[in-house]
Amino acid sequence: MSVEKTSLYEVLVAILLGIGALGGGWAGYQSSQWGGTATENYGKAATTATKASTAYNHAVAVATRDEELDLKGKELILSAATIADPVTKEHQLEVAKYLYTQHMTNEGYLALGYPEKFHSRNKEAAIAMPDDTLLLGVETDLGDKYMDKLLEPAALKFAEADKTFAEGQKVSGDSTQFGLDGVFFTIALFLGGLALVVKHRLRYGFIVAGYSVAVFGIVKLFSLPWYHA
Repeated sequence: MSVEKTSLYEVLVAILLGIGALGGGWAGYQSSQWGGTATENYGKAATTATKASTAYNHAVAVATRDEELDLKGKELILSAATIADPVTKEHQLEVAKYLYTQHMTNEGYLALGYPEKFHSRNKEAAIAMPDDTLLLGVETDLGDKYMDKLLEPAALKFAEADKTFAEGQKVSGDSTQFGLDGVFFTIALFLGGLALVVKHRLRYGFIVAGYSVAVFGIVKLFSLPWYHA
């Protein structure tokens, strides 16, 4: 009984089908891994952006409170300057000192140019601030630097969220490219199948086209960054 020999053509078709299957499988794996990483990055970016928004709203609330305290303090100081009764005057100045040294944030207090040593939870130490020192802050506003300092944590979080989102976009693009490369290997499989079935001389055209697409897919596959767990 004679054994039918496998022709070179059949071997080439088998190799083409193998390349298409292996390349398509690897491209699909890479695409899924990068896609999962992109989804994870998008989730992290959304979480970080939420934290940044919370920090921003908190900073705005703190700034609003400091501004209200500053306005009330300046109102008391200016009112005391027009009061003749020394007892009432001293009382208003003490209340102003109390607002600045024990209720205002340290950032707001220092932004007005007041000495740090008087910003204390100790009422006696706070009241020890000289009246002349208290008056130094009347002409000073909290300013943009104060606001920038309060908003700095939120700004850093927003920047982190933008960076993570950008990384997600990049790996999402890689995932798409690997998915597209998988299509080329699928086409190579299809052409290889035609080359195996068709008995007409056109089959040579199918196998040449199949190898061409497969080679293109291989080149593209190695040009993309591979996922490493």
